[in-house]
Amino acid sequence: MDLDAVDPTLREATLAGPKINIDSRFRRRLIARLSGLARGKGYDGVERRVVRDGNVRLRIHTPATPSGAALLWIHGGGLVMGAAAVDDIMCAKTALATGAVVAAVDYRLAPQAPYPAAIDDCTASFDWFVSHADEVGIDPARIAVGGQSAGGGLAAALVQRLHDRGTDVIAQWLFAPMLDDRTAADDSLDATDHFIWNNRSNRAGWGEYLGDSVGAPTLPPYAAPHDARI
Repeated sequence: MDLDAVDPTLREATLAGPKINIDSRFRRRLIARLSGLARGKGYDGVERRVVRDGNVRLRIHTPATPSGAALLWIHGGGLVMGAAAVDDIMCAKTALATGAVVAAVDYRLAPQAPYPAAIDDCTASFDWFVSHADEVGIDPARIAVGGQSAGGGLAAALVQRLHDRGTDVIAQWLFAPMLDDRTAADDSLDATDHFIWNNRSNRAGWGEYLGDSVGAPTLPPYAAPHDARI
């Protein structure tokens, strides 16, 4: 991909970004295991608490003066890598800026835990957040759901699942979300070697999560947000 295609204000950051190669299954499995070793960072003015309760693993960031609002945040990583700890600073800054309590989800990663592990973990985490609202100091009617990349796709799928069961979410906050496995299945898109994350990496991530269902006409419920049947 030509750097001229990138906005001039983003070129320096783009060049500084990592070049991710997850083409081999061995590499994907190694990265998934190493992701669990990520260590977070504290941030002044925000209390951080780690929750482990069954498949619920949350990092809760509480500002000094919480407003009662809340955000359930889901990290990125192409469904095969990443950890909530990596987003500690971003979550803490968001908590300070908004007054919201931010709970970051550590969902299980593919290939060790393919669909529906990640979306089930996100659902369980949302339910834990709601059921412990008084304890963590939030209004359960003021919870937003957000995420980046794979986390953005999981956030969108989670909101669809919650909607279908009659649970209201006040807002979605999605960054570059992975919404559609069909683009990954289109190998004609491989020719463009995008910075950081290309279509081959996209196909590898979706493939570990969905297996042979990538690009299929129909998918299991909430496997990919584009497939919502409304």
